[in-house]
Amino acid sequence: AAVGATAADAARRPGQRVEGALLLGVLPAMHLGWGFGTLVGVAKFGPPLEALSRLLGRSSPRPSRDSSEPVHAPSLHERGA
Repeated sequence: AAVGATAADAARRPGQRVEGALLLGVLPAMHLGWGFGTLVGVAKFGPPLEALSRLLGRSSPRPSRDSSEPVHAPSLHERGA
């Protein structure tokens, strides 16, 4: 309903009929892709408990990663190019 209302509002404006029609495809594609990607990430890596606890102002449910641990980032160590 929100996508339809937004697209209809844009289509009513002079010179924006095409933009209103495009919004009917773009907004659902964007939000469904974002939502699906989030669900896949939660299924693969588990819920973001540490981030949610920080958002709620509570302490972390598990200890944070030690900042002295090395980070695997090959692009930081590549030579040449």
